[in-house]
Amino acid sequence: MDNETARRIFESYSSYVYRTAWFLTGSSALADDITQDTFLKVFGSYESYDPGRPLKPWIYKITLNVIRDAIKKKSAQRTVPLDFDLVTGNEGVETRLFQEEIRAELLKAVNRLSRKSKEIIVLRYFNDMSLREMAESLNIPIGTCKSRLNHAVKQLRKNLPSRLNELYEGGDLNEES
Repeated sequence: MDNETARRIFESYSSYVYRTAWFLTGSSALADDITQDTFLKVFGSYESYDPGRPLKPWIYKITLNVIRDAIKKKSAQRTVPLDFDLVTGNEGVETRLFQEEIRAELLKAVNRLSRKSKEIIVLRYFNDMSLREMAESLNIPIGTCKSRLNHAVKQLRKNLPSRLNELYEGGDLNEES
């Protein structure tokens, strides 16, 4: 692999790799290490990549394997920080407090999910991957991917307090996504 190809791949995918690692480990330092390790593996095994297939799922498969290895090494799975803005702009104090409350409840709900459910939720809703991309990344059939996503969303809904569940009715958090 030439330097230009490596640079292009890193620039295109490093933020997705980092974000996935950060959501699944809860640690920015660990996410940095995982990003570095992932790209070392990507560049080291690039000759085994099939150019007839999409690059993104191949990189995510490597990313998930590096994350799993890092979590095993830490021997305790960390929490998933959901540090994104649910409301933007210049809000008042009440809106900010409401936003923090929602973030805390959503964090609790996601952290109650199994590792497989967390992975599928992060890939779908935080990395905007399609079912096909998720299935390829996780090395599972698309039917299994749909089933895991459906199960994860149902579990997440069950873990959310009823007042928050109402916020997501008809929104992004539905089974038909």
